[in-house]
Amino acid sequence: MSKDLTFAEKEVIKSVVKYLSIAEETDKEIQTLLLDKEKMRASLYGRSPTGEGGGKGSASDSLGRAVIKLLRYEERIDERIDKLVSIREKIESDIDMLEIPAEREVMKRKYLLYQKIHTKYDKRQKKQIEGIADSMHYSVANVYKIHDRAALKLASMLDFGVP
Repeated sequence: MSKDLTFAEKEVIKSVVKYLSIAEETDKEIQTLLLDKEKMRASLYGRSPTGEGGGKGSASDSLGRAVIKLLRYEERIDERIDKLVSIREKIESDIDMLEIPAEREVMKRKYLLYQKIHTKYDKRQKKQIEGIADSMHYSVANVYKIHDRAALKLASMLDFGVP
């Protein structure tokens, strides 16, 4: 955030950032659910459908219940994916209201592609992840200024109470 902004402007930008960040938060939630689903599915393969190890039919009943749970879990994931698609469409539509291409690009990269402003080293992928500033060949400070200006414009357009 730029240092020359007023306190009220900074608060408005925080509100816009919180709104625009909903897509990434929802996406992370979905990724967690997908990992959980895979663990559930893997645990199903360890069950025996023959009824061994318990009363007559108990293992197959257990397997059937587990499969039903997995299907319900997949339905929840599908619902969240539908929600994410709607959120992303709304955010993209809102960002597309910005007239200046650089503002649109910064906001789309940050809130739809989840790109960071700075280039960072990703420990999991073991490689440098190019940031918005490097991708657009701008300084980091300039990207922050573009971001903040675009956020204030969006706040005005979306009636976030710009001072």
